[in-house]
Amino acid sequence: MPLPVIRSRRLFRKDRQHTEGNPCWFSVQALESLLFKVGNERLVRVLGKQKAWILLENPQTHHEGVCLLVSVLLRSGLVTPEIIQSLLPWVNSPMENFRVTSTAFLAQLMSDPMLREKKLLKIVLRILEERSQDRNSIVRQMAVRGLGNIVDGAPVKVKKHKKFLLDILIKALHDTLSSEVIGESMKALAKVLKELKEKDISSSFKELTQQIQTFFGDVCEQNSQIQFNRS
Repeated sequence: MPLPVIRSRRLFRKDRQHTEGNPCWFSVQALESLLFKVGNERLVRVLGKQKAWILLENPQTHHEGVCLLVSVLLRSGLVTPEIIQSLLPWVNSPMENFRVTSTAFLAQLMSDPMLREKKLLKIVLRILEERSQDRNSIVRQMAVRGLGNIVDGAPVKVKKHKKFLLDILIKALHDTLSSEVIGESMKALAKVLKELKEKDISSSFKELTQQIQTFFGDVCEQNSQIQFNRS
């Protein structure tokens, strides 16, 4: 479901949110209709109650909607290896919208054992590594989230890939262009570190603590500046 290309603010006024200016809305409506017609009325209702459709329609929350959609589809057993394979070409698309959707999809898939069971884990890990350097900040954020989700989908593989994971997640802490990427990296690191022992992180500990201290120091400085300006 590619996001709309924003050409004019007028296309996103409240009174025109569901017009030709938002092609994402038509994609969402098509998916909702398809699920309903193939007999998944309960699934449609669940997604509606969780506001997945609303999240998917909005360009600012589309990635969160994709994650929620995948989570529900996984619980219903509707995600197949064929669907995953069909999405893989999207991650290298020159269109940022395609990369956002596909990376968010794969990020949520990382929380499910099926990737390991279908021997797709290594492929997706490499894709997330590449997307963690994407020029789009939402793509980077989703890539980092996916790496953290390995703890849920394949916890036994965390130790095997510890250097790989720590290198990328610590590098994400250096992301000066997006606080969301840094925040997502911290969440992912919190999950990964719980699965590791002290000896597993000894080589990365110094850089990790330095980056976290720097981040919180910057946040405190910004908050102090805000308070000073208000006063």
